[in-house]
Amino acid sequence: MELLPEISAEVSPEMPIPPKSETDNELFIGWTVYRGRPLNPVGLRPEWLREHMAVLGATGTGKTNLVKQLIAQLSLKTDVPWWIFDVKGSEYSELAEIEGTVIFKPPEDKRFVMTIVDRKGNSKTQAHTTFAILRELLHTRDASADLSPAMERLLREALEEMIGDPNSDGSANALIRAVKRLSQENKSLTLTRDALLNRLEILTREPLGTILSGGPRAISFKNLLNRRVILDLSQVSRQGGMDAARILYNLVVKRIFDEAMRRGITEGLHHVVVLEEASNLVPESYSRASAADVTTGESMVMLQRATGQGVIVISTRPNISSNILANTGTKVVFRLPYDSAVGGRFLSLNPDQERYLRTLRTARALMSTPVSSTFEIVTAPFRGVQSTAGHMRDIVVSVGDADDGRESRRKVIDSSDTMTILCEHERTDVHVRQPKQESTAMAGLDISASALEAELTDSATRCECSTPVGGSVDVVEYPRNLDHLPQLATSSTKEVYVDRKTRVAKQLVEKLTRVGFLTETQIEDTLCSLDPDLCQAEVTELLQELVSLGSIEREAVGFFRGAESEQTTKQDGTMQHGRRREGFVYTLPGHGGEGVKQIIMRFIIEGFERAGLNKSEYRLEGSEIHVRNIVIVVIPETIRASELAATASRI
Repeated sequence: MELLPEISAEVSPEMPIPPKSETDNELFIGWTVYRGRPLNPVGLRPEWLREHMAVLGATGTGKTNLVKQLIAQLSLKTDVPWWIFDVKGSEYSELAEIEGTVIFKPPEDKRFVMTIVDRKGNSKTQAHTTFAILRELLHTRDASADLSPAMERLLREALEEMIGDPNSDGSANALIRAVKRLSQENKSLTLTRDALLNRLEILTREPLGTILSGGPRAISFKNLLNRRVILDLSQVSRQGGMDAARILYNLVVKRIFDEAMRRGITEGLHHVVVLEEASNLVPESYSRASAADVTTGESMVMLQRATGQGVIVISTRPNISSNILANTGTKVVFRLPYDSAVGGRFLSLNPDQERYLRTLRTARALMSTPVSSTFEIVTAPFRGVQSTAGHMRDIVVSVGDADDGRESRRKVIDSSDTMTILCEHERTDVHVRQPKQESTAMAGLDISASALEAELTDSATRCECSTPVGGSVDVVEYPRNLDHLPQLATSSTKEVYVDRKTRVAKQLVEKLTRVGFLTETQIEDTLCSLDPDLCQAEVTELLQELVSLGSIEREAVGFFRGAESEQTTKQDGTMQHGRRREGFVYTLPGHGGEGVKQIIMRFIIEGFERAGLNKSEYRLEGSEIHVRNIVIVVIPETIRASELAATASRI
């Protein structure tokens, strides 16, 4: 006897739900979650960004979507400028629609030229902070690249001389010339000079050599901090590697924070910087002389609160500075499959909540703010700047006569998964009212009762479920693809290159939406048909990525035998058809149980056919298979082997 595989669903732990008065703020980003469903709008107050914000989560869980939504809201509702570091490239290109936004993509963009140090202010202070950054970056690049005491002294003196020289162009080459000039004055520094120049060679090699060329064409950071800026570092990382991108990243952040410090202590929020891949600036791996030691990147971030400089740090793993994480007022953590313990400490989670953090669905996150403890949210999908301008927080759907005073309100929630309308069975009429605070950008959007009723009858699928009070509701779920619904008019966006794996993954998810589930052979055949150039290793890797990110769900069904595999040759030269064991079934998130049920039912039906039963001898009715005088009920729930006999007796 072969036991059926155990199939279990993750049970959501109890999470507090803050009152709407604490969450419904200006910068709208999503909704609170109650019993798995969206509830009240969630937004941030602009002043909270002064206390900094951390966004953590595995790749593909929704971090960038959240930040784009937040920045779009900030731009539409305030005049606060911002600077985004786009390490991957094209992640934030849609924000270029915002008025006053400029995108730099060095080294292709010849406008972005800067000096290696800020020549304003105290030369010794500027030399020391630049020296500290370079020393730390060289250490993280290669432990063998650590500077000796003699090299440290030579580099510091060269920086001071370059800053103090009125004829210096402030370029990386000017720093190299200063090192050579100082070493000529002391012949004993020849070996030290050569070793130091070898470590600094990355500053003059392309692409940094062009970017750090200084001179009269160098950009003014003071002027740029009054604009909305996206710095695309993708070309820098492609040409010079992540070491070059990390150096430029740190030098630019230093200049931004230097300007903020010159602003002095002020009230309100004056500027926001978004540190994508923040581990490049403040990794936990920097060496410390003691536990109380603070690195240059950490000190730059932590000193910004009083200046009105907001900082948003984003990372795929919580391996950024614990000092930074502990000093962020707003924390948003998406799924962390492998670092949930760190995320749990970060949000003060109990063991059940920490385990839940490992399995959060895409676009779901745990969040805490300066005024509330940790709660669960579903983030609003970012659909362009114009759509954000008219984003519906909720539409009130009233059931019953509009004038009888007995309205029962439910919300239309626009989430990344479905738009859900809950309507009580009292009447079938649906009346729609827009919120009082409606934006003028909502004009032209058809949310009339007739439009909604047409969608309810034509596009929706209904299922009846019980309520705590014994009544019932219709749960109307719109398809994931909402392209057929009325949309806001948006300006054309720039084309964004999507690699073939991303395209294939999207098409695979669309197919799963249509067919419900695919077996292991079927999903591999589907991927190969979508992209014939995919090799077996790439197919396996892509499936593992999609499962680990939660884009699709995989359940083990080891007993099921599926379609025939390729022909094989016997020793006598004849051909035979082999049968392949299909160990997994793949579905959309949350549909694994249904997929397993269908596989089990198929397995049973195939057994009937092999036993010679005619189709007239059995029939399917939902989850039941009727064969002669026997009814087989398939329930995809976890049953331990030790409980099998007791469960069977109860049935």
